[in-house]
Amino acid sequence: MSIFLSEEISETIGEIMFQDFGNTEAEEFLKKELERYKPQFRSWKDEEIQDFINYQRQIWLENLTPEIGKIISCLNPTFVDSVESIVVEKGIYTCVSEKENGYRFQLHNHPEHVSAFTRQFTPYDLRMFPELDFSQLPVMIGDAELINKKYKHLAGFNRVNSRIPNTKYWPIKGTTTIDEEILNEYLNGELLRNGQPLKEFEMTLAFHGIFAIANPDTWEKSKKEQLESLESLCALPMNYERVDEILDQLQNFLKQKKINAKVVKKKVVKTKKQLETYVKKNEKKGLEGSVIVQYSGRFDCAKSIKIKNYETVDAVLLGVYLHKKEDNLTQENLKGALLGLYDETLQKYLPVCKVNLDSDGVQIKTIGQRERLNALREGLVEVLKTKKLSGEIKTFHDVFVEYAKTKLGEIIKCDFTVMFEEIPRGQNFLTLLETYNVNKQGYDKGLGSKKSAKKSDRWIYEHKNVLEQVTNKEVINYLSQYSEVKKASNKLVKPQLTVSTEDPGILEAQVFDIKYNCTGFAAGFNPETIQSFHFNNCFAERIRNDKSTTTDYQTIDAIAQSNTVNQKSF
Repeated sequence: MSIFLSEEISETIGEIMFQDFGNTEAEEFLKKELERYKPQFRSWKDEEIQDFINYQRQIWLENLTPEIGKIISCLNPTFVDSVESIVVEKGIYTCVSEKENGYRFQLHNHPEHVSAFTRQFTPYDLRMFPELDFSQLPVMIGDAELINKKYKHLAGFNRVNSRIPNTKYWPIKGTTTIDEEILNEYLNGELLRNGQPLKEFEMTLAFHGIFAIANPDTWEKSKKEQLESLESLCALPMNYERVDEILDQLQNFLKQKKINAKVVKKKVVKTKKQLETYVKKNEKKGLEGSVIVQYSGRFDCAKSIKIKNYETVDAVLLGVYLHKKEDNLTQENLKGALLGLYDETLQKYLPVCKVNLDSDGVQIKTIGQRERLNALREGLVEVLKTKKLSGEIKTFHDVFVEYAKTKLGEIIKCDFTVMFEEIPRGQNFLTLLETYNVNKQGYDKGLGSKKSAKKSDRWIYEHKNVLEQVTNKEVINYLSQYSEVKKASNKLVKPQLTVSTEDPGILEAQVFDIKYNCTGFAAGFNPETIQSFHFNNCFAERIRNDKSTTTDYQTIDAIAQSNTVNQKSF
């Protein structure tokens, strides 16, 4: 969660949350798990916070059977870089599974009502997913991932994201459904036909956990009998061995009934070598990563463990962001860095992403990441001492204009930047072009030539020689994107210190998601789509003194193309 809470507000919320907690190992563990919800509670009433926390205490610590329909707090995973830090030995149940990439889906399947929630308690409007049939599923509170049925990892995740493209498709607080008009528009939109999604956008559920479920012996019986046999699996430390036994039975049931859902692929391992082999196998398959669960009856094995897979990219250092510009260039003052890639067409290094250099930043999830970042910061300070601290940062807007000059310059000869910067507020290129085309004769006769004329008429008159040449549809479409390009480009905050690329400093970066988007970063600019590379969840790993160039566009383009949904072109 990225919502900022002052220390005072955080302490106040904490006092309300944990006023009834003691100091037992189980209570201390649960307290740490619930800390993450503090930002969520900033707008809640005191009694609402107390009711929620009391319920979590009862189900996790006091063996209360969960109530279907009431949200259960999820246990947070531990992130590690490799299997080296994981203990696999006799007496510890260890199971590793594929990490599915989608939206968290806490399913509450009651005989009389069905609901589902995200990790942050936001309800889904299940009417948006007609391909999901919950009627044959056992009565349960299941922990699943909403994933794309056809595509894996990022290609799949981006299609899940397309099914819920923005906030209007999420119920507002206090409701469980979206507006009927919005729903009807959605169900008759471009992603669905005849009440069902297109195959490319069909969703399914991948179960990886269970909070409570009917006794398997009742799954073929009435829903009432199932509800009466509901078994809780919420107890600390979590008995993942028992959960996996239930998941195995659920997988067989789903196959037998041909239900549009599955259980994540998993394997029980006895040795670290077996674990390492399975994790590497998932990496080669191009999956998001691996999840390891363990059970020993002790709290040292109480949390699930995640190992995520990243793409490795070599990028050039274009500049650094500082905590305080006036302070010296020290490790402690390094806040972030701007990285770039070499564009062979323009023969320039173009910015591609910002990375964190603050070792206390929220992006740091593992001890290994922090250690490598501290070493990187130390090395960067030494590298920067040898570099010329001045360099040019080309923005998305700059590259857009350069392509306009090279691709369209033979058709239109003018200073595009000046022309567009002079467009009157409230107007855009297309509306002004349309106005000119409607009244060409008027502007040829002097409309807009006087100082007293409307600003839009004066702009058209001053640029009518250009507007007269704009008849090519490709040119019109390209130039019409200027305002959006400028808006996106302005989001890029330039670093306080820029670095010359005469002798490029190469950093190795790890990137979780690469696709095309309209961003302020210019690298990978495509004049056909007006999009560039979008690096999501990226961090710098180490300095590569053995390298002098960046990863080529072709390699990154292949990844971005496969991860981008419905990339439009003119």
